[in-house]
Amino acid sequence: MSPRTYPALAALALAIGSLLASSAQAGSFVYEGKLEDGAAAANGRYDFEILPYTDAALGGPVASAIRFEGIEVKDGRFRLDFELPAEEAGQLWLTLAVRSHGSGAAYAAFPGRTKAVAAGPIGLCWSSTGDSNTDPAVNFLGTTDGQPLVLRTFNARSLRIEPSSLTSGTPALPITSNTIGGSHANQVSSGVRGATIGGGGIPLAAGDPMFPFPDRGPNRVTDAYGTVGGGLDNQAGNASANVTDSAHATVAGGVGNMAQGWASSIGGGSNNLANASYSVVAGGSTNKADGNSSTVAGGEQNLASGMMATVGGGGYNVAIGTQSTVAGGNVNCAGASLSWVGGQRGKVRPGWDPGPNGACGGLSYPGGDGDRGTFLWADSQNVDFVSTGTNQFLIRAQGGMAINTNTPRGTLTVTGTDKWNPTVGNGWGDFTVGDATRGLGIGVALSGGGAGAVRLWAKGGNEQIVFTNATQYPTSILSIGATGLVGVRRSASTNALEVEGNASKTTAGDWLANSDARIKTEVAPIENALDRLMRIRPVSFRYDEAYRAAHPDVGDRIYYNVVAQEYAEVFPEAVQGSGEYLPGTEKSAANEVLQVDFHPASVLTVAAVQELAARMELAERENQALKAELAELRAAVAALARKDERADPER
Repeated sequence: MSPRTYPALAALALAIGSLLASSAQAGSFVYEGKLEDGAAAANGRYDFEILPYTDAALGGPVASAIRFEGIEVKDGRFRLDFELPAEEAGQLWLTLAVRSHGSGAAYAAFPGRTKAVAAGPIGLCWSSTGDSNTDPAVNFLGTTDGQPLVLRTFNARSLRIEPSSLTSGTPALPITSNTIGGSHANQVSSGVRGATIGGGGIPLAAGDPMFPFPDRGPNRVTDAYGTVGGGLDNQAGNASANVTDSAHATVAGGVGNMAQGWASSIGGGSNNLANASYSVVAGGSTNKADGNSSTVAGGEQNLASGMMATVGGGGYNVAIGTQSTVAGGNVNCAGASLSWVGGQRGKVRPGWDPGPNGACGGLSYPGGDGDRGTFLWADSQNVDFVSTGTNQFLIRAQGGMAINTNTPRGTLTVTGTDKWNPTVGNGWGDFTVGDATRGLGIGVALSGGGAGAVRLWAKGGNEQIVFTNATQYPTSILSIGATGLVGVRRSASTNALEVEGNASKTTAGDWLANSDARIKTEVAPIENALDRLMRIRPVSFRYDEAYRAAHPDVGDRIYYNVVAQEYAEVFPEAVQGSGEYLPGTEKSAANEVLQVDFHPASVLTVAAVQELAARMELAERENQALKAELAELRAAVAALARKDERADPER
């Protein structure tokens, strides 16, 4: 064994009255030190020997050795209490020697002598009840060499103040210090200066039975001027060989947090990572701020990896675009610069596949900077809502959207008035939209080279809602009249829905109509259906040239229908005016184009088929009766023939 010690001799803090007694009284002293066995702190029982000298270096001992048998040493620490004559204490220097208890070996002496200082006035001992008349220039608690100052509780280190190796002035003094509070296992890496650990931390293997963190350990500062306020298993700095590349990092508290970027910070929570310069994680769990000046305010498993990107909270959100924002919600992706996303499963696409980045994976990627500048809000539906281009304003709201009202009556409801004077094409299209009686109106009129036109007024005004396009202007794509009539590629004037050209749907089937027995009166069967049906003359025909000119969708081909005037003789109630007039004529009743409702003919056809079926059934019964009579006649004839043969065999 080659023990080493770093002894410190100090007066025991007793009541000053006994320490300053007459010179005949003995002085009480305490010798504290740290004993190492090889490279480890010693543990066990040891014997110690103290010899007094009258000179700091010369001469032999002036009194017998003071010996201590079986002193317990724990984690290298030991304490020796003894007395010296008060009148001699101020003139003595002491040496220390040690051996293993019970070994019988010779004492191993430590080099150097330590002056014995008796308890006395201020500067020699601080009273536990306070001192007065101190001079902070000369009266202080601390060290005057390069050793740290350590405060203990229950003989375990609770506070350590280390001087920095960086010095200035004459004599050279440290310009800062490291302050390490809390667990004695808390660490400041070698070469780090200006570090602070406020408290918390536990030895790695110790654990804390009050909290489920068996694998959590001390707090650490690995880079200069870093700070860990408390908690446990937190780290300020990136623990690289360079102790200044992640300086000024801060972890306020929590557990398992790591602020690894330059001037990065974590407010608390657990398992958060601020990995880039000036990045911030305010709290939450398992969040990561991985872009310079990025921020995650809280939530769980969120990632802000774009420069100056922000995630406000929620869970599993990703902001990878520069200055992008996810306000919160769940599984959202702000993948492009200056994009904004909120709600659930909203996706503003990045330009390229970002790899395993959760919410931004599995999309189509447009290249470049992605859908830059897009604002996207998705409601609570658990399905992706994905942007399709740059600078879009996208809202998914299954319950409807409303402006200036909280009761949407459709997909979008707007309440209020506004005025708008746009310039389109060559500059005309000046109008006012919205008033107390008409509500909202929007309109753009065309003249020449505009791309398209929209006119929109609320129901109740004296205008139609008309959608047109530039190439066919002023032909309507869709119009809604003031009375609510709808026209597709035409202006509706008579019927609730009017269509120019053909209409189709994806499956076979007719228009549905209410036909409940409970809403009908005077229900009667249809009679003479076949006779009436036979009066209808189906015809083939072509539309004349003037009508085709007025209706470009009508082709020059064979069509099939009935003639309205003839059809009216059978079904007068199924023929009416169309609201259109013969081309080139005045708008009068005599010139109004007639239209037919073919539904009565369809129902009549059913009745006629039923009549035919009844007639065929009656004919079949009559036919069966005739067959039976014929069979009887044939049997009678056969019987007569047999009778004749018996009467005249030679016939």
